[in-house]
Amino acid sequence: MKAIEIQPGQKPKVVEITEDLDAIRNVVGKEMQALCFYELVAYVDANGRKNNLPANGCFDVWQFRDTILHGPILVVRAVQQAGMEDQPDDGSIRDEDLELVQQIWRKVQQDATS
Repeated sequence: MKAIEIQPGQKPKVVEITEDLDAIRNVVGKEMQALCFYELVAYVDANGRKNNLPANGCFDVWQFRDTILHGPILVVRAVQQAGMEDQPDDGSIRDEDLELVQQIWRKVQQDATS
């Protein structure tokens, strides 16, 4: 499936991953946290700051605006649920999802510690 990967210091980019949790863990780490906004899910390392992973950035959306995320991030679409038949079944992102993430992503300087 297609996902959006954001590595520290880099711009969001589309990547192809297999459709399972192990593929997500290979990118973000074993202990994942899911951040949900719009119809997207961003997976991050739950202990990124504690584990001294590099500061990456934040999503400029209401509840996450001031939350600096550490380490790599992987974004997928929410999997189809009842009443959401227009979404792809496998969680693959769409072209407009990449455009949205590029608009709301705020990269931080690599020496940021908060």
